[in-house]
Amino acid sequence: MTNGLMNMMKSKKNKIFGAVFIIGLTLFCLLDSQSAGRAVSAAEERCFNVMIPSLYAMMIMSSLLTDTGIIRLLPRPLKTVGRLIFGMDGAVFPIFAVSMFAGYPVGARLLIGENLTRRDMSIYAGICFGAGPAFISGCISSRLYVGGAAGTVIFISCIAANVILALAVSFFIGSRKVSDSGSGRFDFSAETLVNSVSDGGRAMLGICGMVGAFAVFSEFLTQIGAIDLLVEVLPFLRREYVFAALDITAAENFSCGDYTALPVISGLVSFGGVCVLMQICALSQGRLSMWIVAAMRVAAGIMSGIICRLIMPFFISDIYVTASTVRLYSDSSPVPSILLVMMTVLALKSTDFRKMKNLC
Repeated sequence: MTNGLMNMMKSKKNKIFGAVFIIGLTLFCLLDSQSAGRAVSAAEERCFNVMIPSLYAMMIMSSLLTDTGIIRLLPRPLKTVGRLIFGMDGAVFPIFAVSMFAGYPVGARLLIGENLTRRDMSIYAGICFGAGPAFISGCISSRLYVGGAAGTVIFISCIAANVILALAVSFFIGSRKVSDSGSGRFDFSAETLVNSVSDGGRAMLGICGMVGAFAVFSEFLTQIGAIDLLVEVLPFLRREYVFAALDITAAENFSCGDYTALPVISGLVSFGGVCVLMQICALSQGRLSMWIVAAMRVAAGIMSGIICRLIMPFFISDIYVTASTVRLYSDSSPVPSILLVMMTVLALKSTDFRKMKNLC
């Protein structure tokens, strides 16, 4: 009786908080439309120049990996290694390996098709998680540092943190038999290819939409003074840290050439940001416990920062970069815009081949 009453009160508080938040955010967009517009414009620029070129191809490939069944046809010794060392059975270890190179939401997308309990899937989603070299290079290292050393350090740190976390988790999960939810056959056709492109486009569109929404949310927090209050209460924080923790693509606003911030950047990249966690939550459709995923990513972020600080001297010993580092990308390039148009058309006009066959 008491527990039911407490749950009811908690539910009411959540609804009241959500209603107040939505009303406040709506008033902000109405009363300060210029600030909201600037935030969305900056988010669109990040999507055009960073997110789409870095992630769109891998979103398509993640769909192909599952739709064609190729991820289940990887060599048996690879799966044996995953089972013996990390306690990952079935296709989980190949997903773990692919996710660290493919980009943030890919691991969760691939795990959705596996026959796992909610707890195990949540734990694995906290491990099968990575920014990928394309995102790290395009969004972080090429914008803040000269050369590829910084990107290499971040990538190695993130992978090492994931491997350590996977080894630690293996003691709690153990090796469990995961039933195979696929046919085990390779199935590739024009229908599969176009459907994968369409699925990747829809996923990419959702990611870009989430980035835009979080840009407005971050601007709202700035305008009401919440960011300044947080930085004042926690002096070790900096404004750019908070923005990157909300949306990792905002890490491009860090000072160029500041290698002292590299461990923090590495930790934030490994954590992924609240925006990425929300994307994974939406993709999972309630099949994941996001508290478990978030806790694991916080642990991975801390480990990644420590590892980055330890290995930095081996990669970045005699590099001195001024704050006037020139941007290494072109804002005027038409390629991202063309990709966005293609993505939008494919997302909004997904082709159903079965209907086409019936019409023929």
